[in-house]
Amino acid sequence: MRIVLYSVCLLLIVPAAFAKQSVKNPLDDLAEKADIAEELMRVGNLNLEANRDNEAKRLFKLAEIKLRNPAEARLGLAEIRIQNSDLRRAKYGCRKMERDFPKSPLGAICFGRMWLKFDRSARAIENFEAVRQSGDVRAIVGLARTYDYMNEWDKSVELYKEAIEKGAGYDAWLGLALVRERKGEMSDALKAAKKAVEIESHSAFALYHLGRMLKTGTDAAALVEKALLIRPNWADAYGTLGEIWISEDPGKAVEAFRKAIALEPDRGTFHIGLGTALFHQKKNEEARVELNKALELVPNHIEATRMLSQVELEAGNTERAIQLAETAVQLSPNNAEICFETAFLFFKIKRFTQANAYFIRTLSMVPDSTASKVYMGDIACDRRMYSDGVSHYKEALKGDMKGFSKSDIASRIKKCSSQK
Repeated sequence: MRIVLYSVCLLLIVPAAFAKQSVKNPLDDLAEKADIAEELMRVGNLNLEANRDNEAKRLFKLAEIKLRNPAEARLGLAEIRIQNSDLRRAKYGCRKMERDFPKSPLGAICFGRMWLKFDRSARAIENFEAVRQSGDVRAIVGLARTYDYMNEWDKSVELYKEAIEKGAGYDAWLGLALVRERKGEMSDALKAAKKAVEIESHSAFALYHLGRMLKTGTDAAALVEKALLIRPNWADAYGTLGEIWISEDPGKAVEAFRKAIALEPDRGTFHIGLGTALFHQKKNEEARVELNKALELVPNHIEATRMLSQVELEAGNTERAIQLAETAVQLSPNNAEICFETAFLFFKIKRFTQANAYFIRTLSMVPDSTASKVYMGDIACDRRMYSDGVSHYKEALKGDMKGFSKSDIASRIKKCSSQK
């Protein structure tokens, strides 16, 4: 009987095991082909980036045997401890490198990375500067990261550019992309991120950040999905995938956000994303649950508040929708977009006095808002204030023309004028 039960268990277990192995991590293929120390180090670092510490450690130890200078492998092993915030063991590893390889700059680089991880920027700079002239560009990349961390972005950009000129790899290009993004230089940021992926197509970080910067479309989604093949169970990547799909394919967005929440259930932004995607699917009750959950986790979150207002309005809960919309304005009084949304909510329910007040407030922040002027024209014409309505429409033609064409406004002018 035991033999029969054991056989049945095997039949149940083996298919499940194969199911787990059906999607092979691309880094495993690289590891199988890696036969020289430099390639083992490369794949080891990619595994470390992908949060696969055990595989990274195995590859670094193999490289240590093959390398003429095992300090490289020791740096990789120390980096595992640094990434895991194991200060005691990281410090021991860096100090041992300095002792065993006194002529190598890698001990100082190790200490620089360690101090940066533990928020000791001055110590990090001291160590990186000490070996900056050694010819190892990792010291310059370390300085660039440190100044980025300190929000000294101009200095960080110059250091990344110097490192790249001296032969730094994809990590320098990716660092440059992230600093450019923080500076608001999105065109340059995208170019640098694309270069990072071009140099190293198996970097989970490079793939993820390029997809995130692209924001929408199948190309962006494909990049993030490839990053997830390399680094499974990455909540941020699933959240980003949800954001990419939210307007184009809400069903895929729902799936991605649910996976993100399964990994990090207390992240309010994931519940907001899921609630928004469900709203786009017209699943208002489910959307309400998620958005209320988000507000439990992050009280007074502006995005959750404004989105829940739209859900409540669609559900016919007008007063609750108004309360939430006005709360959103109070939370962000200088946000023209939120102010306009509140104005439009009042416009939709024909509470024109409040609508006008919020449209005027919007125009105080965005004077060329065509939409605000058009709806103020609609209100004036509805109130039989035809001259005022036509005046608003003519002013709208001088605005940003977002959401309206000249023919749309011309037809409104004609209709309003004919009622005089």
